[in-house]
Amino acid sequence: ILPEPKEFRPTSMITEMKPEYLTDEFFELVRYAVLYADSIGISAWLYDEGGWPSGMACGHVVKALPDMRAKVYTEDKITFKKGETLDCCLCAFDSDLNRLEIPYKAEKNEEIFVYNIKTLDTMIPRMLNDKATDEFIRCTYDAYKKHMGDLFGTKLTAMFTDEPLACYRY
Repeated sequence: ILPEPKEFRPTSMITEMKPEYLTDEFFELVRYAVLYADSIGISAWLYDEGGWPSGMACGHVVKALPDMRAKVYTEDKITFKKGETLDCCLCAFDSDLNRLEIPYKAEKNEEIFVYNIKTLDTMIPRMLNDKATDEFIRCTYDAYKKHMGDLFGTKLTAMFTDEPLACYRY
């Protein structure tokens, strides 16, 4: 059972899934589908996400924990004019790959490589952080257990996870 709620890809893959993802009504329909599949001899598997990749509960994790939004490192090649100053960054290197001390004042016109960390405007959480992972488990696995735990191991024998993102390069 692969839910694809409206929030999954609201502009590129428009869906009209109702009821809303992870609501009591959603779980009622999933339970109905599992029981119906069992009644006609089909094994139903659950999918732990509303879309893909797994790990974000279709935005519920970062909605509950905005500080857990994914972060990435960025690399920018910047041309500095003599006398210009670089005050803040994770690290910087000159064109010979010598690390520059920050703050850095250019002694000549030159290109330097500047590295920073950026928070993404995304539904993807930092899945290597225990808080984000715990929230994902609470939103999904614990909710499935609450609504159909009595079916686990009998009518429900599998749950699928699809490539959670552990890191992301911008």
